[in-house]
Amino acid sequence: MFVKVVFLTIIILISVWGVYSFISPAALLTFFWFFAIAPIVFVIQRKNLLNSLLLWFVAVLFREGVILSLPVLPDIFPERLIWVSIIFIILTELAFRQRKLVLGNLEIESSMVIFSVYVVASMFVAGTLISEGKGGLKLSTFLSGYGMPFSIYFFGKNLIDDEQKIKKVFIFFTIVGFYLGLTGIFEYFKLTYLIFPRYILSGWVHAGRSMGPFLNASVNGTVIGMILFMTTYLVLHEQKRWLKIFYVLSITVMLITLVFTLTRACWLAFLIALFIFPVFYPRVRVVFVGCLLVLSILFAGVYKQLSSDLDWSERAEKMYNKDSFKDKFIERMTQVSPVYGRASLYGVVWRIFLDHPIFGVGYGKFMEVSPKYLYKMENVPKTIGVGKGTNVHDTWSGVLAELGIVGLGLILFIMLSMVKVSIKLYRLLPENGFMSGKLIAMFLGMFIIYLINAQLIEMHFFPFPNSMFYLFGGIASSLYQKQNV
Repeated sequence: MFVKVVFLTIIILISVWGVYSFISPAALLTFFWFFAIAPIVFVIQRKNLLNSLLLWFVAVLFREGVILSLPVLPDIFPERLIWVSIIFIILTELAFRQRKLVLGNLEIESSMVIFSVYVVASMFVAGTLISEGKGGLKLSTFLSGYGMPFSIYFFGKNLIDDEQKIKKVFIFFTIVGFYLGLTGIFEYFKLTYLIFPRYILSGWVHAGRSMGPFLNASVNGTVIGMILFMTTYLVLHEQKRWLKIFYVLSITVMLITLVFTLTRACWLAFLIALFIFPVFYPRVRVVFVGCLLVLSILFAGVYKQLSSDLDWSERAEKMYNKDSFKDKFIERMTQVSPVYGRASLYGVVWRIFLDHPIFGVGYGKFMEVSPKYLYKMENVPKTIGVGKGTNVHDTWSGVLAELGIVGLGLILFIMLSMVKVSIKLYRLLPENGFMSGKLIAMFLGMFIIYLINAQLIEMHFFPFPNSMFYLFGGIASSLYQKQNV
């Protein structure tokens, strides 16, 4: 009874405040809805934090189109709300001794903390920590690139520690991959009435390519490539026929959309990562080499046939208005301006590094300082934005330019430490079964795809692939600690 009275009193007070502040009834209803649903969601979260973590990935997947706008309060991003609540629940359980942390390999977490402090300090010194004109903290790219993914490593290490939980994670991402595959096909064939969510239709940067909810074909291809390894592993260890059919169907639509992203980096990364199969699965070596040879011959023949009557003067912007896959494929395969543009950007990074080798120019400062370095260079392609600055389009070069040797050394140490733990775990796991060393081979495939694509994408803008990478690093660390007890 007391709780009902308190709740009713709060509603009355908020209503009076809303009328006094001239807030519309619709906005007030949104406000009531949020504060009524939030406690329920919080209680559900406490019962199964793994489900909360997967819900967080769903929120991040659609982050481009979902923002909670409440009266008076600033806009709320659902993934941040879920993220904060998971942290709060874990801290509460630790305070009441209801949870024990997985210790061991703390040099990774320690390095993550040091790197995070270093990035924030770099932003403070460079003047990029505070938004000009708004006076608020400007931490979005830090949270997307490092803050949230580092915490996801911690969540993975402490929440996912057995076969059933890992299978659950794999199945979840397979469902995500199936959705991305179907959506990519719908995008390519312009079946707009089947595309969900609708904001995907507003994407223009990579128009004509399968962008998915990320509104970026490169990120879409990176995520699909990583998920393909999880789904393949499920197929290899699944006994139920209907599930196998679903997994194979998921792989099929994902492969089609991977092609429709028309992103060479994603294709190359996936092909290189495929070589883990003949390494870790000796029985498929002959078949793998044979398939690779046949595909190479077919690709060469098809490429020659398609390019025989190509109009080389046709530009990319015209190509995106065409319906012909032939024109799009050839244009993407033969387009050299991005290569020249990136070469020029590497020249800019090198000159910045020579001027600021230790600490860099400051996190988030590259776009501001790049024009003066671009002007010093001859024959710079217009595609990279001379005169108005540009992003570096390479995660590692960006870290070197903005954070110097110190920042690059820290982030490489974190990643190499995760790989080191995975190799150690591989030697401890059995040869057969779902929880065998081949599980680490799948992790390795995902790592390869992420690391190669990160050379051509600024991953710190995209929390989904970042967090996938660190999630499986955390799972590997958890399993290693469990095996090493």
